[in-house]
Order: sequence, then structure tokens, then C-alpha cells
Amino acid sequence: MVDDVKDITEKAESKEALDRARLARERREAEQRKRLDELRAHAAAAQAQREKRDEDRRKRQADQRARDDDRRTQKRDEEQCQRHLGQHAKEDDRRIQVSSL
Repeated sequence: MVDDVKDITEKAESKEALDRARLARERREAEQRKRLDELRAHAAAAQAQREKRDEDRRKRQADQRARDDDRRTQKRDEEQCQRHLGQHAKEDDRRIQVSSL
């Protein structure tokens, strides 16, 4: 009978030890899942930030190209206007010379 009580006590202690081990393992796994979820969230936020930074950079580059194109177009138009005015001035000078003869 003492042996039966001893066996029952050992089995109960063994079951409690197994339960404690299982609970400890479940806590560790839950903590690992939580850390993994946090890492994934951090990685997603970092990726979104990189994408936004790249998008902003591309937009600034496109804006700069548009401003450069506008300046080139304006300069070309001004040069054409100056040439055109120069041609009219030469024609006016010729008319004045012809009319003064």
C-alpha cells in the first residue's frame, strides 16, 4: 500500500512537472511568435518607408526634369524671338536706306 501511494505521488509529481514544462514551452513559443510578429511589422514599416522615399525621389527628379525642359524651351524661344527681331531690324534698316536714296 505504501508503494501504491508512492507511485501515485510520483505520477502526480511527474504530471505536474510535465504540465509546468508544457506551460513554459507554450509561453516561450508565444513570446517567439510575438517577437516574430513585431519583426515582421518593423520590416513592413521599413519597406513602406523605403518605397515612399524612393517615390518622393522619383517625383523630385521628374519635377527637376520638367523645370529643366521649361528653361530650355524658354531659352530657345527667346533666342528665336531675338533672331526674328534681328531680321526685322535688318529689313527696316534696308528700307530706310532705300527710301533715303
